[in-house]
Amino acid sequence: LDTIAMWLDKGIDRVILGTAAVRDPGLVREAAHDFPGCIAVGIDARDGKVAV
Repeated sequence: LDTIAMWLDKGIDRVILGTAAVRDPGLVREAAHDFPGCIAVGIDARDGKVAV
């Protein structure tokens, strides 16, 4: 969460969580709660499955 706060403090509008979202769903919940409207989740797929 500290890294997300750092980027938002630098003026970034939105932080995209990728692999971290798959490996730690609790991080997404916390980040969305702490930084409403500033968190997106990017999920890549390969052959119909989530790729991390």
